[in-house]
Amino acid sequence: MLPSHHYWTNFTGNQLMLNRAIRCRRSLAKSLN
Repeated sequence: MLPSHHYWTNFTGNQLMLNRAIRCRRSLAKSLN
């Protein structure tokens, strides 16, 4: 239970960071175009 909980918190955090990176890239692409 300990490792699984830590893994899930890490996984959700990584997903949020990925989503933010994708949004930033999309906004940058729009500004460039």
